[in-house]
Amino acid sequence: MGKFVFGEYDCPVVFYDGHCGLCDAYVQWLVRWDRNEVFLFAPLGGATGTELKSLYPELPAELDSLVLWEPTEAGGGTVRWYSDAVLGVTRRLGWPWRMGVVFSCVPRGLRDRIYRALASVRYRIFGRRDQCRVPTPAQASRFLP
Repeated sequence: MGKFVFGEYDCPVVFYDGHCGLCDAYVQWLVRWDRNEVFLFAPLGGATGTELKSLYPELPAELDSLVLWEPTEAGGGTVRWYSDAVLGVTRRLGWPWRMGVVFSCVPRGLRDRIYRALASVRYRIFGRRDQCRVPTPAQASRFLP
């Protein structure tokens, strides 16, 4: 696969920390429950993640969060990170997971503080991987470099 060009895809891309055990478990959970194969996936430290960071300067400089890129009808796309990314993913999943959008009534500042608190201890609790998980052959078409 060549260089990822944002706009080539008409589906959302979930970016994640490929070294984080929690992030890896979340992505594996998404692959399982995303029965309509709505999402593509890419590690933040990969080529696609590097391109994302260069195209969207509004992303936090020390980005180690889940990021959701969603295409727009006008071309290009929008990005969400921290709790907004989780809610954006939840919104596109089927029942009962879609019910998670109820948390959007919690103020973003509070949601993001909870998200960042968990993120700050995720390596201690869920471990740190030396490298990103290699997708199975059946999953390979859904993972970007």
